[in-house]
Amino acid sequence: MNASPTHPLPGHYLFGALLTLLVLIPLPHGGELAWEQLPFISASFLLLTLWCWQQWHNNRPPPAILHTLRTPLIIFAAWLLYIALQTVPLPMVLLETVSPTANALKQAVPLAAATSLSVDPASTLLELLRYTSYLTLFFLLLVLCNSVKRLKLVALTLFLVGLLQALYSLLNYYTHGVFSLNEPIPPWGTPWSDATRGTYTHRNHFAALMEMTIPMGMALIIVASTKAYSGVDHWQHRLNRLLEFMMSVRMLYSFCIVLMLTALIFTSSRGGNAAFAGAFFITSLSFLLLRGSQSHTVKLVPAVIILTMIIAALFGTGKLTDRLEKEGLGPNGRDYMRTGIVNLIRDYPLFGSGAGTYPQLFAAYKLPDLGVSAMSKRAHNDYLELISDQGVIGFGLLGGGMILLLSNIWVGIGRRRDPTMTGLLYGSCLGITSMLIHAFVEFNFHIPANATYFFVLLAIGVIAANLRTDRT
Repeated sequence: MNASPTHPLPGHYLFGALLTLLVLIPLPHGGELAWEQLPFISASFLLLTLWCWQQWHNNRPPPAILHTLRTPLIIFAAWLLYIALQTVPLPMVLLETVSPTANALKQAVPLAAATSLSVDPASTLLELLRYTSYLTLFFLLLVLCNSVKRLKLVALTLFLVGLLQALYSLLNYYTHGVFSLNEPIPPWGTPWSDATRGTYTHRNHFAALMEMTIPMGMALIIVASTKAYSGVDHWQHRLNRLLEFMMSVRMLYSFCIVLMLTALIFTSSRGGNAAFAGAFFITSLSFLLLRGSQSHTVKLVPAVIILTMIIAALFGTGKLTDRLEKEGLGPNGRDYMRTGIVNLIRDYPLFGSGAGTYPQLFAAYKLPDLGVSAMSKRAHNDYLELISDQGVIGFGLLGGGMILLLSNIWVGIGRRRDPTMTGLLYGSCLGITSMLIHAFVEFNFHIPANATYFFVLLAIGVIAANLRTDRT
């Protein structure tokens, strides 16, 4: 059905509700606590139910993009099914065969004659609900973002959320938390006088939000830079182009990005700043190699470098320089945790200990050198924690689906010629790459808001790679 001025695209109200959900989810500590997560989990399931009802009631065929992405979607469904199977009670004889360590633990603490692969089925069920909600929102974006306008609205929404979080953070940073709306959750917590942290508990998690929302601003700048300039390049034309830029929406986006980069730097997050810098150059180089002279994104490289230098000159670098001078880029205890989690993985190699069970088990594997540290609450390496929780099977299923989606995006980078799609592909790739790098030293995928935004970036990328426009 074609849209008209009087008949909005299908799912008009559902799309608005979805954008509202994306705006709200970072507010309560990034959804870190269970009671903060459940409303968003319920809302995502409700939106999916309403969409399915609309499809059935109006006898609409499935959107074409579902056919295009059927293989990764089937793999993701198999991954969720696998996590559900971790909670299914098994006979002791079978459990001893497939997971001897889990069997030994259940015998030491007998709970039932039949036990599950997960050492804590309740935690695994909650984790399953989280993962299902992320993929539900991913699915809803695929089926509802059926126009260029809607895709740009999603990117703009993420950018505005990041901007508001940055303004809130800088305001509290300079006033030492006078306008703070929520307190950090123990054992984490960063004083406002030390770093920006948004509505999150920890600066590293807020840094991840900036890593994903700043690229959306860069994408919008590229989208707004679609006007083709004349081949004449003498000083009058350069002056006209400069004046045009100063009066355009691109200047507004650039000013907002300066504020957001300042908030990112002031987190003093070594991993966050390093991941974003590395992802920026990797993504820009990839676009240059795949698109050559057609890549308008390369023009962002000197611009962002200049912006960063201006920020450092005007505002300083907060406590980031002090942290780098004192601690460098060393592991800061993460090496001890890595050794402990590798030992945990050896005990649960194939099926894992159960999704979400790492916090319950790591105390038995923690090295004495780590001491009493709040860091041991999480692995500070999302890849290792995923393997320990879900084993090689779970890691392979999730990784396989991700690789297929990223391959689809990669193909789109070289194929698309539409400047709007190119800009959105660049922004999504930058945010995705930054999160994947940061995951080596942090646990952002266990912060629901950050995990949700990561899947939003994935959706933006695959839609931009596949959505039909007048210009391919």
